[in-house]
Amino acid sequence: MQYHKQIFREDGSIVVHPPLEVALEGRKRWEIFLVGYFIEKKKKTFIPYCLNAGHETWKRYGIKEVMMNDKGIFFFKFEEETAMLQCLEDGPWLFQSRPILLQKWQPQMELGKKSPRSVPLWVKLYYVLLDLWTREGLCYIASGVGKPLGMDRITEDTCRE
Repeated sequence: MQYHKQIFREDGSIVVHPPLEVALEGRKRWEIFLVGYFIEKKKKTFIPYCLNAGHETWKRYGIKEVMMNDKGIFFFKFEEETAMLQCLEDGPWLFQSRPILLQKWQPQMELGKKSPRSVPLWVKLYYVLLDLWTREGLCYIASGVGKPLGMDRITEDTCRE
């Protein structure tokens, strides 16, 4: 550990000015992390399950580490970015039937739980008539649940052919 000079303000607060290189080096560590949280209040018995389940559920994506802070924010570290992004795209993810809101870590990301006004959900459609297996046809069907936002890559590719 190394001491770095501080600036003391008249109001008693302390200011530090790390060089940009320090922040850039720190960002490298977090580039392959997903950050997530559950909308509901956390249950203490649920936390150990999530820490273990993250490893088991996402081992095929090369997950390396699962951590949680004292505010119930989970951090999922992956071996490589492409696998991490694939994991994010393959969602939504449920842990004990509870959806976890996930996003890729970003520099200067505000870590906190926000109560969303709406939550995008993936909907699986079964037994769709082939004559409705088009982008427009699937949008009509999905509109029965809510506002369609997108399709997974496989469905999108199938609709193009």
